[in-house]
Amino acid sequence: HTQLEGLKAERTTLLEHLHRDKLQRQDLRQESSVLMKELQVLRQRVYKSVEESTRLKVDFKTLEEELRSLRQQHQDEEQNQRLLEQKVESGKKEREAQRLALREMLQQNR
Repeated sequence: HTQLEGLKAERTTLLEHLHRDKLQRQDLRQESSVLMKELQVLRQRVYKSVEESTRLKVDFKTLEEELRSLRQQHQDEEQNQRLLEQKVESGKKEREAQRLALREMLQQNR
């Protein structure tokens, strides 16, 4: 009798341990599932961050190129303006020289 009761008590204890282990495994699976979801969210955030960083680098390069182009246009415009100013100055001098020449001719003809 005593041996049978001892075996029954051991069986009950083992069943309790097994049940507790099963519950712990379920908890661990659930925790693992939650952690995997969090990890997935973090991965997505990293990917988005990398994409955003790449996009910003491209935007920056584009803006740099545009700025370089605008600087060149500005330099070209300044150079054109200087050339025009020189032409105007040259035209004024020529006009003045022709006035003087005309005046001298008129004075000589008098």
